[in-house]
Amino acid sequence: MSASAFKQSNGVTETDSLRMRLRTATQTDHDRLEKLMESLDFAVTLESYTSLLLLLLGFHRPLEARLLELDWSETGLDLKERCKSHLLIADLTHLGLDSDSIARVRNCPHLPCASTIPEAVGVLYVLEGSTLGGQLISRRIKSELGVSEVSGGSFFLAYGGKTGEMWRGFIEVLERHGRDAATAHLVEAAALQTFQRLSAWIGDSDARKQC
Repeated sequence: MSASAFKQSNGVTETDSLRMRLRTATQTDHDRLEKLMESLDFAVTLESYTSLLLLLLGFHRPLEARLLELDWSETGLDLKERCKSHLLIADLTHLGLDSDSIARVRNCPHLPCASTIPEAVGVLYVLEGSTLGGQLISRRIKSELGVSEVSGGSFFLAYGGKTGEMWRGFIEVLERHGRDAATAHLVEAAALQTFQRLSAWIGDSDARKQC
């Protein structure tokens, strides 16, 4: 490899992609989360699928509220366009839950830190990344449960045909936060914490009892 490949800019090598760094750093936690979701057997029955949606609502709803408190104007992202808790509510409603039951869903008490935009971008790396896997989940629940985008499966098809476009738009913002080593560290730490807090929430037996 040429010497130029190691050239530094604010402590970050020019060949570094923050996206790739995050993928490597979070691989273990990503795999753990996938195994936890599989352990719920969410695609076996409508009941188990509903239980998963309740857990996800308990995480997304308070976390999105926290993210919306920040000023995203300098990032160019429309955060409201990327919030998905309303889709979870719509899916749960379609599956038979009333508004009072949904309002009483317990919120996760231990959310990842997101008091700055770099931390919030790290959180979004996990939430936005889940939309890619959501397409696979959508096909599975449609095949095994008969659940489609209009019959309780809108969350996992959040962006529909715009999924790739939305992901690329987020990655552009993510990579801008990788130009400075200290900022990149905040993003990475928040992404790791998001995976870990979500895994802890899904693995929480008390949280699952409400479902």
